[in-house]
Amino acid sequence: MNPQRLSQKELISAIKDAKGHENIKFCFLLGAGASVTSGIPSGEKLSAGWYKEIKERKNEKDFADWKEKEEIDEKDLASSYPKIYQERFRANREIGYAQIQKLFANKEPSVGYAYFAKLLAENGNKFVITTNFDTLIEDALFDYTRTRPLVCGHESLASYINLHTGRPTIVKVHRDILLDPISDEKGVADMYEQWQKALRPILSSFHLIVIGYNGNDGSVMEYLKALKENRKPIYWCVRGKKELPEKIKEVLTQNDYVVDIDGFDELVIELCAELGVEIDIIKVGIEDSEIVKNAKNRAERFIEQLNELGKQESEKADKTKTEMPQTIKEILPKWWEYHWKIEKAKTSEEKEEIYKEGIRKLPNSHELIGNYALFLKNIRKDYDNAEKYYKKALELDPENADYNGNYAGFLLGLGRKIEGKKYLDKAFGLQKDENDLAVELWFYALAHVADRRDEARRELDRLLAGGVRSIGWDFSPNIERAEKDGYPDMDELREYARKITTE
Repeated sequence: MNPQRLSQKELISAIKDAKGHENIKFCFLLGAGASVTSGIPSGEKLSAGWYKEIKERKNEKDFADWKEKEEIDEKDLASSYPKIYQERFRANREIGYAQIQKLFANKEPSVGYAYFAKLLAENGNKFVITTNFDTLIEDALFDYTRTRPLVCGHESLASYINLHTGRPTIVKVHRDILLDPISDEKGVADMYEQWQKALRPILSSFHLIVIGYNGNDGSVMEYLKALKENRKPIYWCVRGKKELPEKIKEVLTQNDYVVDIDGFDELVIELCAELGVEIDIIKVGIEDSEIVKNAKNRAERFIEQLNELGKQESEKADKTKTEMPQTIKEILPKWWEYHWKIEKAKTSEEKEEIYKEGIRKLPNSHELIGNYALFLKNIRKDYDNAEKYYKKALELDPENADYNGNYAGFLLGLGRKIEGKKYLDKAFGLQKDENDLAVELWFYALAHVADRRDEARRELDRLLAGGVRSIGWDFSPNIERAEKDGYPDMDELREYARKITTE
């Protein structure tokens, strides 16, 4: 018989119902899918890149022979990850290790991992098994809970796993990124005996929740298959109500569950909301300390992620004609409720009234104030008031790259070059990502800063080639000003604007 199918809410309810029952505990199995929003490339993405490199380096016959011998399916390269890795780096295994290390370097835990850390530290469900090499779980645990987990990143440490520990325990069955991680075919296919022995009591005592794992390595899958009659039920999470691959169906029984989830971050955040698990984001302290700076940067990134989650939930609600889940609403920043209403408002008059109400009730919300400045500039063409709100947003958050960049574009479009260049330079100094703001800033440099035009062209060409856009952005004041100032090639400028702002 097939496993039972549950919704995300049903899984969360099951975990919530078990709270307070000491004999009902959960553990987790995390795969690469849980780390994607933290900037860690998926196995599928890595496989595709290495596969392309193999194809380029081999002659046609040798490539075809290797592909046939190893039974590589181009439609499912992730399932052949170990074979592809082994072939790509067979001439120098250390290069493969170094490349993976570089890809994982300086990656920060997503907002989901921050909540996951609090969950591990505070709710008694302390065991995490993972095929990932990254350090996101332990980083989040220390940063947001000041809890130091037991990290078993090598099979030689398996004997230290204690079933009755009060400390979060992370079991890395393919080793840690710093301990010669396993990516080759043989290593991925077989689970070390030390792990098998250590995991048996965990899986026989704890219900296993599988997130972000597609079952592409034989070691874990064969082990789970062998434990069918000697383990607690499995909750296997999948995104988007996808059909399970046969290899996963072979592991699951009628006592197990397939759970349709929205994603790792979404599941963990909603679960924590239901369990009353909270994470504090502190934005005050000694302003020039590195700790405070890092905390502020991370907090801003979390807010961006939560805002994006809110946007996604809003779009989903519009499509299904349902309300956004109350738990998600409660987690989002207070200003988001007004942003949501503004997005749904049909007329500019309605939008402006909501902006005014939001700013009246949240006078220190630089997000609402900054967005209102853009509204006044682009929709109302009320430049005097737009400038007033740009300045207020910058007073509240002077190191915000977006506000500095938007104000720079506003000033440069008015012909106030000296002031505009000052804020443009500051925005460039604050801007770290290759995103929509990056192409906006380089367009302003191209249109208004003559001695940076060659550099601006190179950067715009590079960003556009990489798919970076700012869809729908209004450059018309800057184009008009550039023409008045005698820009030498207006057709070129308009073409860049078109490429940046359209799909």
